[in-house]
Amino acid sequence: HTAGSRLVTARLRAQAEAQEGASLSPSVEPFSGLVAPDFTFQIGGGRQQTLKSLRGKAIVHLVLYTLPESLDRLRQIAAASAEFARSGVRTIALPIGESPPPTDLPAAASMLAAPDAGTVATYMLYRRLPNDPAPPPPTHIEFLIDRAGYLRARWMPGAGDGWSDLSRLKEEIERLASEPARPPAPEGHVHG
Repeated sequence: HTAGSRLVTARLRAQAEAQEGASLSPSVEPFSGLVAPDFTFQIGGGRQQTLKSLRGKAIVHLVLYTLPESLDRLRQIAAASAEFARSGVRTIALPIGESPPPTDLPAAASMLAAPDAGTVATYMLYRRLPNDPAPPPPTHIEFLIDRAGYLRARWMPGAGDGWSDLSRLKEEIERLASEPARPPAPEGHVHG
């Protein structure tokens, strides 16, 4: 598969599963089998990687941000990055829109990925809330993806306290880290 066809497949699957994604909250819920759409990312001058390549290796904290609105939150996450890494977490931060990653956050360099409008659009499908099936696009949204590649939690500023206090995010990460290993998400899985 080319990167383009992989993204189209992921996007179609996300559209089909977005309704189920409305149940995502800041709390890690019992396993539901909601596969996180695969995507390719590049941080700094490093090699391209995929979400799939992190399966079995890391919990992923995916952050979609807008500048300058998300700057304080990015600083907060960057300050906790060493602690997150010790817990087996890989943070990937993608800008919403075409703005380049901030250059004045050296502590965040290991998490700031190059812009990718397709990945952002795919994950924005999961912004739906149970009582609002078409909320306006947020300027900031975060997801937790377990080691097997399943979407497990979501937080948006303004939708309750959630992870505004990083200690709550750390609790959810610990919950994921303590779960027993499960087989990786299936290839081409379309939830029904």
